[in-house]
Amino acid sequence: IVLTFELTDKGEFELQYRSSGTVTVYAAGYRDEVFDQDYETLMEEPWMISSFEDTRVEGTIVANEEGLLMTSIPYCLGWSATVDGAPEEIQAIGNGFIGVLVDAGEHQVVFRYEVPGLKEGAVISALCLLIGIIYLILEKKRPADSTWIEWIPKRKNLVPD
Repeated sequence: IVLTFELTDKGEFELQYRSSGTVTVYAAGYRDEVFDQDYETLMEEPWMISSFEDTRVEGTIVANEEGLLMTSIPYCLGWSATVDGAPEEIQAIGNGFIGVLVDAGEHQVVFRYEVPGLKEGAVISALCLLIGIIYLILEKKRPADSTWIEWIPKRKNLVPD
């Protein structure tokens, strides 16, 4: 195989090869029979999704043996899982996806996402709003202090009479 390409002064790629002086090329192969065999293996124990929302995915799996339920949900903080209603630890799969360990048998698996710090941020925001409202109410009830006016210098008449 002969691979020919021209390096230009445009785009993100240019920054990479100029800084390191090297270009890395990856090649991969694909064989239909291997893919079909792996697909059939995966389809023997599918996770049948019954409910799908932005922050919640629910489904049932019938596992022939203990193993890892792998999903295509991207790995990030904030995901939690329950298996048959009991909390289960999220497994990072290749730092790219999430999964959960399941025993042999039929299981109801639910993944939930909650933005990290959302509850804490909402509480802090509500407290700040409450403090602001209390301050405005107390400030309105307090009599105005006009003693500071005495400190303003008197204006001199600059135009002669």
